Amino acid sequence: MSLKFNALLSNLKKKGVFSGPPLPDIFTVGTCRIVASLNQIHRDNQCLVVEPKVMEVLVYLASRQGEVCSKQQLMDAIWPAPVSDGAVSRVITLLRKALADSTDSPRYIQTIAKKGYQFIAVVEVSMSEPMHINKFESSTSPAIRHAQKLFIPFVACTLLILLVLVVTHLIPSPPTDQATTFTKPPSFQKVTSESGREYDAQLSADASWLVYRHKNNQEQPYQLYLKQLQTNRTIQLTDNGFDHRSPALSHDKRSIAYFQKGQNQCALRRLTLLPNGEPDTIHTLHLCGALEHYSNVVWSPDDKWLYFTDRANSSVPYQIYRLELATNRLETMTSRENNFYGDNELALSPSGRSLLFFRNKYWGNNQVYVMDLTTNALKKIGELGFLSWKPSWSPDEKSIVFSDNRNGGKLNRLDISTGQITTFYQSPKAIQYPMFSADGKRVVFSEESIVANLWETKLTALHENSVESTVTPKKLALSSSGVERQPAYSPDGRKLAFLSDRNGEMQLWIADDEQLVAAPMLPKGAIIDSFSWSPDNQQLVIATKDKALLRYQLTTQTIDELLHEQSAAFPIYAHDGLKLYFSSDKSGQWEIWSFNLQNGETHQVTTSGGYQVKLAADDTTMYITKYDQTGIWQYDLKTGVENEIIADLARTTQYTLCDNTLYYEKQVMTGDVWQYSVIDSDTQLAFTLPRKTQISFDVTPNCQKMAFAYQEDLQADIVELSWNE
Repeated sequence: MSLKFNALLSNLKKKGVFSGPPLPDIFTVGTCRIVASLNQIHRDNQCLVVEPKVMEVLVYLASRQGEVCSKQQLMDAIWPAPVSDGAVSRVITLLRKALADSTDSPRYIQTIAKKGYQFIAVVEVSMSEPMHINKFESSTSPAIRHAQKLFIPFVACTLLILLVLVVTHLIPSPPTDQATTFTKPPSFQKVTSESGREYDAQLSADASWLVYRHKNNQEQPYQLYLKQLQTNRTIQLTDNGFDHRSPALSHDKRSIAYFQKGQNQCALRRLTLLPNGEPDTIHTLHLCGALEHYSNVVWSPDDKWLYFTDRANSSVPYQIYRLELATNRLETMTSRENNFYGDNELALSPSGRSLLFFRNKYWGNNQVYVMDLTTNALKKIGELGFLSWKPSWSPDEKSIVFSDNRNGGKLNRLDISTGQITTFYQSPKAIQYPMFSADGKRVVFSEESIVANLWETKLTALHENSVESTVTPKKLALSSSGVERQPAYSPDGRKLAFLSDRNGEMQLWIADDEQLVAAPMLPKGAIIDSFSWSPDNQQLVIATKDKALLRYQLTTQTIDELLHEQSAAFPIYAHDGLKLYFSSDKSGQWEIWSFNLQNGETHQVTTSGGYQVKLAADDTTMYITKYDQTGIWQYDLKTGVENEIIADLARTTQYTLCDNTLYYEKQVMTGDVWQYSVIDSDTQLAFTLPRKTQISFDVTPNCQKMAFAYQEDLQADIVELSWNE
């Protein structure tokens, strides 16, 4: 039994709330295998990692199988400080979700009205996991012990067979000359646990070194590090004022290729290493145009070529290039696409014969392509339907691994021959940049912990031109311990809509003075991108990341689709409630369109570009951003005349309009909100967050308050998932 699990049981024991035979670290409930010390639930060919509180509640209930446990009992046993009933309900909801349980037809947790919860599933223990009865009192009767002697061997044998089948099905087959049979579930090890963020982990071919980038906080640039895993020695490789990204270790462990960015510069560089891993010399290989955003680089198997992504500037899509190190000869591998990011993520197969890359279709979809480097033949494998970053080939070249962070974090495997996607690991935390080891027995990745709550501040002082007198923000009571974002006040100011993952998935919620209600779940796979209120406060129009347009009716709790024939983004109601305005690329470029809610007709409004849109109160003026230009434009709907009023703002800039004032984020990740008067063009700083980070916000209709959400903390550690032989 692990020390972590012993501590969990000891804590319950000390509180006097632990009854029933103690459970070992590993046990089975229903069809789920539980590894308590790792917070893992294994079911349906998946490994789900749950929050520690969720596992503690599961262990508590399972140890009292058949008993009715009140919410107060759970609060006394699990929470060290007083919490509300809502905290218990949230954890029970997450536990049911992890167990694939249902409140209508429960198989694990039965709700007993006004009394509590009853664990109704069978709890089984394998003989290979001793009960450690000598450490805790046991009241198991002789009859029960006799039944266990007859039943446990059968259960252990059955579980072993099931585990072999599950793992054989999940793990990509290694090359024939490295044939290995996996008979145990994966194990997990946190490789780094520094304060701050670690990303872009890559193991050396012999799995003795790990390279990655790290920074302590948002204000610092990323530096490169090398960790020698056998001795746990960590070496800092870079130390300057630039960001260092996408470190790629050569197969001979003599060099690291990486991108250095910042201060309006971008360079692909090569750092040579001494035999002990210490940095030696740095050479600039290529001056890149992707001054912002992410770039990716990989080595060829013989370490003679580098494959990387780059673009001429931030307004054109990425392409893939190949650089011959001996001659510095540069070759273009893919053509420039007329879409959002273009070919922005790549992975070279271990043999060097196949180049896989993600082609970004707008910002909400990755198309997967494989190029045969011997023939240059290009094959489309499929579409993910969402964005992912930095895929990695399996050693047998039959599949790739990539992450899916639409709801929590998933590690997915894509079969190259069939295009089939399977999930082999799931976590409530976001997963970034998974990478296979050379032998295929390990995957290293970054796992994020994010806290982003809802806050509110008064803006009365702003209208008196006194920023200093602005009231200190307060955290809204409806905030959870998870991630909230995109607050939006209803037109009457009585309701607040926002996105939250408090139930384990990012979902739309509506709050007022009396209740907090979750909107129905969207169709499977649909993810909310933006939304806005109807003038009557009874509807929300929703744009999904795959460009569908939906309408949510609050009174009936129903969702229906509005548009079927064209893509749509950033919808907003006209103040008379008769029209919607939104952006679409139906004409070939992003423009503002209108949708008549009475007859269903659409009409293109702008002809020189339009992306986000806000409407003045009289519905005669729009304030828009553009897809391929920076700034905010004022557009007269009667005359079609437009003029730029604020320069140098990105197309995705967060902004809102209240009365005759625009509130906007001048630069992403600064934490500053500015205000601009459309009457006299006066500009001033409206609000500053306590730290530099991205913010989403809205202003009440009377312009007196601002609700906002921002990332209060982000930690990212490197985790190794491995399969033992």
